[in-house]
Amino acid sequence: MKIRYRAQALADLGAIHEFIAETNVAAAGRVIDRLHKSLNRLKIFPLSGRAGLVEGTRELIVSGLPYIIVYLPGDEFVDIVAVFHGARSR
Repeated sequence: MKIRYRAQALADLGAIHEFIAETNVAAAGRVIDRLHKSLNRLKIFPLSGRAGLVEGTRELIVSGLPYIIVYLPGDEFVDIVAVFHGARSR
């Protein structure tokens, strides 16, 4: 199983890093590393997240962080759709 990022997900990760880096560059790197570890676990456990709000999607709550990864599990790929702060309205 491979991870594939949609443009929105890449933009979300960049925005998360940029926002945190404004006050702490090292912390921004640590948060992105933790997000990538969670994303990589989806290669092995693509159904580990809960059913998403949009039909067909799943949502993985990142342990210890306020972020939710929205993704589409498939046969060959896990498509990462978005990554957002849990307090953000959707």
